[in-house]
Amino acid sequence: MNTSARSVLLVASIAATFVVFGPHCAAKADDGMDLAIEAYENGDYPKALRLLREPARQGNARAQEMLGFMHALGTPMFPGVTRDGREAIHWFDLAARQGEPVSLRMYCALRRQFVSNVPPAARCLSRAGANGGRDWLPVAPAPTARSERD
Repeated sequence: MNTSARSVLLVASIAATFVVFGPHCAAKADDGMDLAIEAYENGDYPKALRLLREPARQGNARAQEMLGFMHALGTPMFPGVTRDGREAIHWFDLAARQGEPVSLRMYCALRRQFVSNVPPAARCLSRAGANGGRDWLPVAPAPTARSERD
């Protein structure tokens, strides 16, 4: 595994802990989040993935961020969930547009790994820092050779 991939995995693992174990009160009771979180906490990740989609489509940033992490990490962290970088990017992008700083950091890191012609990571991550979260979420620097190509 290259340094960039390890960095993304480290950031994702740390951030997933905060997303998963954070307060559940941000979600509306009627948007399906309660059932999705229950499935998630019981280890039924395929069911949680399915139940998170509707609140995420309705604009629930927490559901979008959780879908992003589940797709970014996949199995073995989330048994039964296929790792899909582009799907993760999609959900992190939507949550980041709502001001979620962790999602913006993950969006930047994953775009750098999966998409060509992206802005230098420093510029993308400086936006994430401007939105908050800089004090607790470490971000590994991008490899120099890749930065020079962008």
